[in-house]
Amino acid sequence: MALRLLFTPHLPVLSSRRANGRVRCSASTQISDPQEGRRSANYQPSVWTYNYLQSIVAGEGRQSRREVEQQKEKVQILEEEVRGALNDEKAETFTIFATVDDIQRLGLGDHFEEDISNALRRCVSKGAVFMSLQKSLHGTALGFRLLRQHGYEVSQDVFKIFLDESGSFVKTLGGDVQGVLSLYEASHLAFEEEDILHKARSFAIKHLENLNSDVDKDLQDQVKHELELPLHRRMPLLEARRSIEAYSRRGYRNPQILELALTDFNVSQSTLQRDLQEMLGWWNNTGLAKRLSFARDRLIECFFWAVGIAHEPSLSICRKAVTKAFALILVLDDVYDVFGTLEELELFTEAVRRSISLRFHLEIIMFRRFRSWKFFTLSFVWFQMGPQCCGRSSCLYEAVLLSSLQQRERDGLRNSQGERGKRHPVSSQSVV
Repeated sequence: MALRLLFTPHLPVLSSRRANGRVRCSASTQISDPQEGRRSANYQPSVWTYNYLQSIVAGEGRQSRREVEQQKEKVQILEEEVRGALNDEKAETFTIFATVDDIQRLGLGDHFEEDISNALRRCVSKGAVFMSLQKSLHGTALGFRLLRQHGYEVSQDVFKIFLDESGSFVKTLGGDVQGVLSLYEASHLAFEEEDILHKARSFAIKHLENLNSDVDKDLQDQVKHELELPLHRRMPLLEARRSIEAYSRRGYRNPQILELALTDFNVSQSTLQRDLQEMLGWWNNTGLAKRLSFARDRLIECFFWAVGIAHEPSLSICRKAVTKAFALILVLDDVYDVFGTLEELELFTEAVRRSISLRFHLEIIMFRRFRSWKFFTLSFVWFQMGPQCCGRSSCLYEAVLLSSLQQRERDGLRNSQGERGKRHPVSSQSVV
């Protein structure tokens, strides 16, 4: 499958709204109805309309369930082929490190957790790991980063061979762009007292920000990408997508690893599309966006956050639970911070503990809140104790989770009371 077809975006990129050439703030503190004393943040409507998103998610490029199952079978076959490269006991230490790094960057680390652990253990058990790298800055930095990431105690002293008599990194190393880039990535795993690694970061940044124009274009792009945001701070799924494109252009690559990465990305994308379609249906059925126009309609952003937390296809239940929780909490937050009067908020907070009649808008919040609560509870129990425990243990978890949400609502009321003149301390804790 061509990369262009694979990476055709299924969702448009958010763009800043501009007015007269300047970025316009999407929030305001103006009062929309002075007679009732209600405030309005004047949130801009969502750029993601329900019909538009449904047409994209269910579009022609979407794979059928049968196609997805065929892709999953292909993934299993390719996994075995790639596993052979990791389990090759005759492979050199640097080759193992490079293969592990490629697998992790391409978003395949979850498929080979045990194999990666065994491969690194074999490298360490041989002894003199860094001596075998023949004073390669790239190899040393790569091995240091991978071993630390996987819990091995590796001393910063492995970089002493790259220092001059004054304790600074040898200036000629600046010409090794790939090595300096690996050194920069490794420096982010430094402890506070590790001076060599702190010097390494300063040295790396200085040289990476002043690259010669004759450096390979792909390497220049990678350097710019890393300097913008370190690897460990990036969203794994988005980083995998970028890495697949970059890996496909490399002259030296493992075709099985590339094909596996492409296929696995397709499977993940199809799963996320189905999850998104289900969340769109749920959000549309709640009617909150239409009936509570004062609140933020940010389901897509909430789903994106959830994907950042749990992107693996097997964590679908977790993604949906987090998306629902975030979406409802945003509405709840706007009820306290924007819409409700102090008297209504006191009544609403009390209603969380006692079922009493409320005004129309707050009744909607209460209904949706408790209707979704069982879903959150069962999802939490399912992940903590397994599906067989959902029936008998949900009451205990429901009590714990309900207590957390009640605390969030009490904090919201205290904030509102503090803003509107009542002498109640604002809670220093935040549930979300």
